Amino acid sequence: MNDGELAPWDGSDAKQLSLLLAAKPDLDEKKFAVWLYNYARSDVTRGDRPRVFLSRLPSYANGPLNQYGKEKRYAESKDAALARHNREVLDRVREKKRAASENGDAVLEGDERGVSGIVGRTARSLLGD
Repeated sequence: MNDGELAPWDGSDAKQLSLLLAAKPDLDEKKFAVWLYNYARSDVTRGDRPRVFLSRLPSYANGPLNQYGKEKRYAESKDAALARHNREVLDRVREKKRAASENGDAVLEGDERGVSGIVGRTARSLLGD
């Protein structure tokens, strides 16, 4: 549409908005704005009239949708996923080690627990021991 041109909306658009608000009385301006923002960022956004997209608007509550109508996922590279997984594993190991030492449990290192060679040394160096 050009600047100054009025949108061709009519009572059917207002009715669809009324139906949405009646079905979702707890919908506030902020949440409504997020849904509209997610709709605009979706892969299949068209210049539809409100009467067309308002009935589908709650589908955009969790984020934009892809061309198949599913939640759009922003892909993580394999290297980033592996790095994230390794951080999570190391964090769990550190937490278990901390909890064991707080409880007075023995924390065995390297050869004492049957881990030898490069594996034991690498694990200890990653844990900062």
